[in-house]
Amino acid sequence: MDCTSRFSLTYHNCILTSSSQLKCWGEGNNGRLGYGDASDRGNSANEMSDYLPFVNVNSNVQSIHVYRTHNCVHLSPSFDVKCWGYDAYGQLGYGDNQDRGDEAREMGTFLSTINFGPGVFVSASIRRFPHCFWRASSLLASSKPRLFPLIMNERNKNK
Repeated sequence: MDCTSRFSLTYHNCILTSSSQLKCWGEGNNGRLGYGDASDRGNSANEMSDYLPFVNVNSNVQSIHVYRTHNCVHLSPSFDVKCWGYDAYGQLGYGDNQDRGDEAREMGTFLSTINFGPGVFVSASIRRFPHCFWRASSLLASSKPRLFPLIMNERNKNK
């Protein structure tokens, strides 16, 4: 397993592998790690390396944005977006304030893609952000322009 991208922010970390899969570790509050519980990972023996499972988003991951309390992924080849973790203010984009990823049956096929409206697709471009990680400005093509932040993997950072 090769790591193609790594993202850290405050209390948890994620890597995007060369096989387009994701692993996250650190503080697990509110399901931000995406393993169907709120357990911390990486703070005890036998929790990292092969013991650390892949996060199940039921698709290949093109890019990830690691926020302080939640994560969002840009999926490949569909270009759909899924988010999980803390959701007190609707920041996950599902039209509610329900945390996701902290209970069984909330990840994988149970985690739906975010509905941006009919005829809307997500594409992304990269720009440098001054905090040791990359931030993307994503444009949604539709009759009404909308914005959605994403982090792209490092292979695309110079585009």
